[in-house]
Amino acid sequence: MTWFKNTFIQTTVIGLLLGVGFLWSSFWWVSLLGGVWFVSFVQQHKNIVPLFLGSWWVWTVKSACAAWVTWSVYPIEWLPVEFGNVQFLSIGLYWSTIAIWLGCGGLFFAFVIYVARRFGKLYELWLLPLAWVFGEVLGSLVFSIFFIGPGGGVNAAYSFGYAGYHLVEQPFLFLFASVAGVYALSFLFALLVLAGYSTLNLAPRWKLLFGVISVLLVVTSWREDYIYQTPDSADTKVVAVVETDFSSQFTRDKNNALRRQSVIRAATEAAFEIEPDYIIFPEDSRLLDQSRSTRVNLRELKQQYGNNKSLVVDSGRVVENDKVVLQAALYDSNTNGVAVAQKRYLVPQGEYMPTVYRWLYSAIGYGDLVSFLDDRLSYQVGDKISQSDFTEVMPAVLFCFESTDPRGVRTLMNEHPEAPFVAHPISHAWFHQPESLWQQFDAMLRTQARWNDALIISAGNMVPSKVYTKTGSVYVPEIVAEGELWRVRRVVIEG
Repeated sequence: MTWFKNTFIQTTVIGLLLGVGFLWSSFWWVSLLGGVWFVSFVQQHKNIVPLFLGSWWVWTVKSACAAWVTWSVYPIEWLPVEFGNVQFLSIGLYWSTIAIWLGCGGLFFAFVIYVARRFGKLYELWLLPLAWVFGEVLGSLVFSIFFIGPGGGVNAAYSFGYAGYHLVEQPFLFLFASVAGVYALSFLFALLVLAGYSTLNLAPRWKLLFGVISVLLVVTSWREDYIYQTPDSADTKVVAVVETDFSSQFTRDKNNALRRQSVIRAATEAAFEIEPDYIIFPEDSRLLDQSRSTRVNLRELKQQYGNNKSLVVDSGRVVENDKVVLQAALYDSNTNGVAVAQKRYLVPQGEYMPTVYRWLYSAIGYGDLVSFLDDRLSYQVGDKISQSDFTEVMPAVLFCFESTDPRGVRTLMNEHPEAPFVAHPISHAWFHQPESLWQQFDAMLRTQARWNDALIISAGNMVPSKVYTKTGSVYVPEIVAEGELWRVRRVVIEG
């Protein structure tokens, strides 16, 4: 099969093997096979051109699998008819460039290997796991540079495609997330790949032993859904999670404004009926007008819903200092405490237009589209991003796509170490049942929960609300009330 020796085909297949677990998590173990093949490819190519190009393409294909969720936004229901023909172009451009920029991490990996082999194979093999981890981080950094714009700066927050997330599916290997989150898992992934490659040159009995261990790891990764048990402690708190079904088309239709508010209020009344200690709403629910004083909103909240003792976590759009920001507000009716925090990581092409793409669309004759999107994708990072002034009873707030930042929860815990839990308001109104996105978010949040010993409770719009325990388990809480376009779920946590 001489065709299979073609470098392009070979590296494409390797990349697909490394990335298939991002599409279907049950195939996580296939990524290890792809990793072993990739190391073998690197060892076979000593010249700089095939080594660098091959590594870049492998990582690009791997990243393309992780970013495939981009296609689940089609059709973009809120785009005017005249821009309908640009949907495939826009989504395809976004998806392919995500993969290309993240794939640049493969160039760094190849560079380290190329330099290290000058000092001997031992150096090359020892540095491989570190090169893998730093390559993934550098890919995130390059991604942020090319997606820079009014709402985004230089960072390494976009962690889609990190190989360490594959290991979340294996309970024993997942234990290493406690060390350094996904960075530790990616390091372990590279070590396992290196071990697998090393056995290729060992005696048959050692190959057999490694094969048996590998099969055991795969078999033990099959697990039943986590079953929630109420905490044994008498000191418990009740969290009411509001879940909604507002699509992007429904939300952007001004005729639905009153209906939307009616749905939110109906869900709120049902949430208060279970007498919770906390109520969490999905991202941008706008129960209260964020442009007003938080004290005014707190007073209105107490007037409308009686003498309640709940702490409410709401969020919505607000204009501050000539910037459009997404702001979470916390209203503590028990102590009359209030606090706000603004979103610190925004989604390119979803919440702001990257500068490069603005130029590109204008250059190919879609200036009208740029103007249209400017009116709708105009969010910026707020000035009030720190949560260090939150009181000890207030949860930390992790906005929707901030979960992609491997250090997202760790940053919050450094700012607010006494937080009883992390509230995670999210909205996937842009997407259409993005199963791959949900499973990748599960891996990210489970990893962060375990690394930081933090309880994370999500409240979703157009996405199932979930609880991520401190051990990294995940479950969907029970529904205690529901109506048209809304549900209320109940979570019991230790006080």
